[in-house]
Amino acid sequence: MINYTAEKNSEYDRHVRKSLLAVSLFGPIAEEGIFRGLIQPLVTKSIQILVPAATAALFGTGLSVATVVSIVATSVFFGAAHYFNPHKNAHIQAVSAALGGLTLGLLSAQFGIGASIAAHNLIQFDYWIFHRISTL
Repeated sequence: MINYTAEKNSEYDRHVRKSLLAVSLFGPIAEEGIFRGLIQPLVTKSIQILVPAATAALFGTGLSVATVVSIVATSVFFGAAHYFNPHKNAHIQAVSAALGGLTLGLLSAQFGIGASIAAHNLIQFDYWIFHRISTL
């Protein structure tokens, strides 16, 4: 279990507690726009251009090899971006974000960016509620 109480009065903690809209609505929209709306399709297209055979479906999933590789790569970038958050457990958040990024990337590839935004909003709202409760 992560102990958030040590950071109860940090600037980052105060921001998270006060910023429901920033944490659970605007942040996910911006992050999904950048990572799943811009980077993931760009990586997919780049792979398809460099390796035309990567357009083949991966094991009957309906997703191309290029799409799967771009989901994984974008998830790694997403996790790395969270590593630099200004709190002592950023390394844990980075791993969690990278793993969650796999799901968000898959949602975006299968159902569109709206699905990954909605899922990310829900995840962040749940985090905000948990964070509020754990720092009481």
